[in-house]
Amino acid sequence: MPRSPKPIPISYCLELRSRGYSYDMIAYQLNKIGYDVSRWTVWRRLKRYE
Repeated sequence: MPRSPKPIPISYCLELRSRGYSYDMIAYQLNKIGYDVSRWTVWRRLKRYE
């Protein structure tokens, strides 16, 4: 049975986005702190907030 995706810290992502970070860079930052996500995942999760 597939696991549900680990929620990413949306507020942190939006803060980085407001600083001008690209989706690639946000994914890189999240990978550094333990979230295994791609830029596409970041884009899909943030598109409803932008």
